[in-house]
Amino acid sequence: AILFVAARMRALYLSKGNPKAHDLPPDWVQFGMWGATLALFGQLILVLLCAVMSGRAPGRGAATNPKEYFPGGGLLCDVLNVSRFFLMGVLFSCALLVGLGVIFMEAPEKLWGAEKTVPVSPAIDGTLALAVAYLTFNGAFQVADAVVEKGSGLQRQTMKERIVQGLDAGVHAIAIAPMVCILFLIHRLRATQVDPKGGDPQEWAAWVFTFVVVAVTLHAVLAFAALVVARGYAVKGAPGDVRLDFGESASAALASKVAQLFFLVAIYGGAILILVSLLTLEHRKGPAKTPPMSPTIICCVCLALQFFTIYSLLMTAVTVKMFRDNSSAAYQSGFDSMLAATVDSLKAALSTVLFAPMLAVLVIAVRIRALQITNRQGAPPVYAQDAMYVVVIALAFQLILILVLPCFVGVPKNSDEATGEDAVSVNEDGGLHVVHPRLRWVGMAFDALRYLFLLALYGSIIVLILAIFYMDCNNTQGFSLAPKEEPFTFPTPAPFETMTLSPEWMPGSGSESTKGSSSSGSNWGSSSSF
Repeated sequence: AILFVAARMRALYLSKGNPKAHDLPPDWVQFGMWGATLALFGQLILVLLCAVMSGRAPGRGAATNPKEYFPGGGLLCDVLNVSRFFLMGVLFSCALLVGLGVIFMEAPEKLWGAEKTVPVSPAIDGTLALAVAYLTFNGAFQVADAVVEKGSGLQRQTMKERIVQGLDAGVHAIAIAPMVCILFLIHRLRATQVDPKGGDPQEWAAWVFTFVVVAVTLHAVLAFAALVVARGYAVKGAPGDVRLDFGESASAALASKVAQLFFLVAIYGGAILILVSLLTLEHRKGPAKTPPMSPTIICCVCLALQFFTIYSLLMTAVTVKMFRDNSSAAYQSGFDSMLAATVDSLKAALSTVLFAPMLAVLVIAVRIRALQITNRQGAPPVYAQDAMYVVVIALAFQLILILVLPCFVGVPKNSDEATGEDAVSVNEDGGLHVVHPRLRWVGMAFDALRYLFLLALYGSIIVLILAIFYMDCNNTQGFSLAPKEEPFTFPTPAPFETMTLSPEWMPGSGSESTKGSSSSGSNWGSSSSF
């Protein structure tokens, strides 16, 4: 989806808001979009078929390998496995077509002259680079995993298995790439809003894009190399969080901790700098000419802040906990127990912020559709703008509910003597699991609020999807309860028979103002009629 948005933004920029008139994106790029979409949908159907025919739940992560559902193999498993690899090949091939289309998309000669190749912006470059790295690690892992399963002998259990584990660690490390790409795209969207002709970021921001891309990719490459070459093993936390363990080697353990701290500062520090660049973008003629941020950009910035705040807090807490693993047991009973509870709550919050990248894609898609049908002059419909804000607020309140749980987790442990469970705990979905009978009302209140916000979230998602299909030129301008883009509207004069001249328009009044054409209530209306 991120590649599709990047391709569409590139087409809008090259066609100056009218891609359909110039046949952009090209047909082969659109074919790639449809092929990737159908292949992904086919993989979803494959997982559902495997789960139904085997009677096994797909579980978290929804593995696409049929052997996860049919351990004994058989003809059915082989057929499903062939279908799986066919769909994977279609998906990655079509994604490659879309990426190449973004790079080699030609500019219309009527608009750009003889220069058919317009340089790709740094934000789109960074998005493509991260997309290539993300798809490469995921594709290599799927293929290597299948090859290892079909191998045999001791050699398979050593080198090949380490390669699979290394690729798995790389996939986990680069899982943060989609939200970083979203950050690049909303920066590009804001840059083209401020300067439609150029749309270039500040010079230092372009370097930050490159730095963040290198840091995210290098993190995944080093996680893979450390497991294959150094023969360590990975401890996987949140997506994007991979800690390497090298056993009893003190120097290697210290190096892995320093590397973890470096990538924490590099990735999240770079994300903060990109947000600063986005918020400080100005028109080349000065702040007076700088347009206000649109609701799309405001909502995407809020989603990015929620995402990176939770991830940075979790990575910081995990890193501090990792450095304090060797503390004395007496000291660990105080600060470290509170730190462990904080890490658990932040991990539970991940189930909420993982919605953020796809929600941001949906919000950007609504904005792009509005720009397309109004020649880059209009705004999304009023109800769509309000739905954007409801999405952000509902997600934020879910995070608040989960983050206040440590106040309840502090209840004495093992209150249920029969099961030995905690009085109050947080499950992996971010829900509150209550064992103590006196605290049942806490769980009921929490679940009621949580499902209320989920209902608001999914309802707003449906509204945004419908807005993409039903918006037109008549409802893409208007006012909302939330701040939005200022639309450009032509004044509609009153009927000729009812027009009257005000005194300031009478001959000899000395006024040459023509501001009365902008409304029909305040500047028209006195005694003389036509």
